[in-house]
Amino acid sequence: MRKQTKAHTTILGNLGIVLLLGGMLSACGGGSGASGNADSSVTPTPPITTPPVTTPPAGTNSLSIEILGLGSKSLTLSLGSQTQTITGTGGVTNFSFTGLVNGQNYTLAIVKQPPGLTCTLLSIYATVTIQGDTDFGRLPCSVSGNNVGGKVSFKGQAGWMPTGTIVVDANGNTYGTTIIGGQYGYGTVYKITPDDIMTVLYSFGATLTDGLMPMSGLIIDASGNLYGTTRFGGLNSAGTIFKIATNGTKSELVSFPANDLSYPAGGLLLDSAGNIYGTTSFGQGSLYKLTPSLSLTRLRGLGDIASYTPVGSLAMDSQGTIYGAAQQGGAYGDGVLYKLNSSGNLTVLHAFEDPAVKDDGAYPTGGVIYDGSDALYGITTYVGSNGCGTIFKWSISKNQYAKIHDLDCDAEGQSPLGSLSLDASHQLWGTASHGGYYNYGTIFSFTPDGQINFVYLLQDTDLGSTPVGNALSINNRIITTTFNGVNGNYGSFVDIRR
Repeated sequence: MRKQTKAHTTILGNLGIVLLLGGMLSACGGGSGASGNADSSVTPTPPITTPPVTTPPAGTNSLSIEILGLGSKSLTLSLGSQTQTITGTGGVTNFSFTGLVNGQNYTLAIVKQPPGLTCTLLSIYATVTIQGDTDFGRLPCSVSGNNVGGKVSFKGQAGWMPTGTIVVDANGNTYGTTIIGGQYGYGTVYKITPDDIMTVLYSFGATLTDGLMPMSGLIIDASGNLYGTTRFGGLNSAGTIFKIATNGTKSELVSFPANDLSYPAGGLLLDSAGNIYGTTSFGQGSLYKLTPSLSLTRLRGLGDIASYTPVGSLAMDSQGTIYGAAQQGGAYGDGVLYKLNSSGNLTVLHAFEDPAVKDDGAYPTGGVIYDGSDALYGITTYVGSNGCGTIFKWSISKNQYAKIHDLDCDAEGQSPLGSLSLDASHQLWGTASHGGYYNYGTIFSFTPDGQINFVYLLQDTDLGSTPVGNALSINNRIITTTFNGVNGNYGSFVDIRR
């Protein structure tokens, strides 16, 4: 809006006074430099008046924009003659241009991109027609292409469909599993270096008693040894626990019996004494323990609290209490959060979709993670206020459940399936299998109080789609895998450099 300044007004006023005085002096015969009567034939000069300067009326309408993936960085936008710098507030940053005229066209443009991000404004949306208070919609921002590495594709003998938990060793090498593919078609354990070189460490199905189809990913001990499970195979065709040593040698630690302790599901947990804990899915599920001497014990059946497979990661607090989740069952049928103390007592802590919790989540597929102090965190796949899943927290000292965030389907993703991870600065990281602006899934992080502070919007043509495992943030890298790859491949390894 153009405004008349104080200096401009003063100049016009003084000019009017000078001209007026000039006319008055002429009418009185003044200003001639001589005395005497004025010449009656001279017509007096009329005063010159300046028309008032008017300011066009300001518009009263606005244009609202939701910016996705900006985090805490800044983006500069222009709309017509206005230029504004917007600083992100998390998953969705809301901003409005005001003072706009109804019915007028304005050009929207990105003046300055955020550092390390690229915000995308399609040309068809560059011209905006104001129709009352107008909602522009959503402007997506993602990590710049030159900061995205690790476009490693899974196919053939490298394995297909990476799922489950990935881990990183002290040298920055990433390890994970694929469900199928490999030399024998029953899945692989792979290694990817920081330079994005992939090596297959082991292909399952080499022998008749070998484990088949690793589905839950890996854990790693302090020496760099890897541990995981296969869903099928082994001596009893009911699954196995395996170990891959630092020299790449694979050994079968145990074959599950063909009884109520069969078909492992969910991630493994390793305690400080070298004991391994996990869950099986036969019947309604069981918790088990494998000692360093390879003694396998069924700790507790879960049939009296759950009606379907226990899934996701287990956690253990400083008192040796084990925490986990089952994705169905409980008082409302949509899963439970439970604990098993060192005395073997099993307790339901929370039944999901509890009507006492407004828009509570359902199906806690990813299990839980312990923050090392007093809290457990997890995610649900469905429901919440937006129907796209939730983030929850359990306070151990308060014995209290809280839903701390409802996922925004377009901005943050929907249907999270993988486990959470905790980085060195106590930020939590997760993935959503679908949703996001492009509907190919997302990678996100959040603070312990549930504030989303980073979102990466996956694009199918970029790095693949449908992340169903965990995401790790280590040494300025964000790492995960996608179930569907690019160009017809069967999964991708995503390595975002920050």
